[in-house]
Amino acid sequence: MEVEEEETEPINHRLSYQKALLTFNLLLRSINDSIKEGDGERLFDFFRVALLYFKCYGRTKYAHTVIKSLFRIQMEPSAAFFLIWERFVNTRGMRGCNISMDLHLEHLNNFLKELLRDLRGNLDQNNADRVSKSVNNLYT
Repeated sequence: MEVEEEETEPINHRLSYQKALLTFNLLLRSINDSIKEGDGERLFDFFRVALLYFKCYGRTKYAHTVIKSLFRIQMEPSAAFFLIWERFVNTRGMRGCNISMDLHLEHLNNFLKELLRDLRGNLDQNNADRVSKSVNNLYT
């Protein structure tokens, strides 16, 4: 009675690393593309895939945030529309030029800081209030 020995090829760690790096890069590019196109459903599909990466590499806080968002979409139908579609803003008015609202808010904050820095010696509460109320109209 002969026992057949399985011939296993040695694991090529460089190849497996390159494959993992390529798939992760494609996932990030797909997420960025879905943000640019304003496609919230596709974005959450990619977040489900990214959830596997977060779990595999021990990023539990990111995984918790994604799971919480996915549960809110499933459990709160009234808030699902806003969670899926109200995440992007188009500042240029062209197709494929959306950015996330968080990034837009950061741009507005940096613009406000720049305007307040330009006030220099004239910076007081009244001027700061006036400038902060006009930031949205000036930035667009």
